[in-house]
Amino acid sequence: MMFESLIVGVAASLVASVVWVGALRLLRPRVDIAKVACYSPGKHQVTIKVVNRSRRAIVGIRVEVAVITQFRAAGGLVGHRLVVPLLSPEPLAIEGYKRDNDDRNAYRFSTLILRDDIFTGESSALRFGIYCQDELSGVGRLVQQSYFDASEVVTGSYSKGQDFRIVQHNDEGVEADSGEPKQS
Repeated sequence: MMFESLIVGVAASLVASVVWVGALRLLRPRVDIAKVACYSPGKHQVTIKVVNRSRRAIVGIRVEVAVITQFRAAGGLVGHRLVVPLLSPEPLAIEGYKRDNDDRNAYRFSTLILRDDIFTGESSALRFGIYCQDELSGVGRLVQQSYFDASEVVTGSYSKGQDFRIVQHNDEGVEADSGEPKQS
């Protein structure tokens, strides 16, 4: 009799744990980061677009942009991280997704850096990381995107809205939409 109640208690605890983990997955922020960063050569500015796909706003936002390089040392490869400051401070909040929401749930983070300073060798990359929390539950999430190749940092700017299309600028100031598909 006592053994059966122990089994029932353990089984109930396991079910409650699974339900709790499932509920936390629904409450944590859903954030997309552009797979391609934009570069403005005249300003020497790299811009990365972030879209909040959660229904609620995200708060407690912390962002890091870093150039990651590896070099050979005695015993193997050693990693080095150079943090690049943002042009403006992180926002207090980014609004949640709504059907009529045009781009209030999108935000562009910019930093000053030459594209040639990022990709200095075979083992260098630009890494963007954002940590944020759900405004209601306080559950946090860290999302990172790395750009390993110069082809992932293109000249242009992001179009308005929740997608990641890039508008490319030519010398005459004429804009041409890259027509890149939406990322989801």
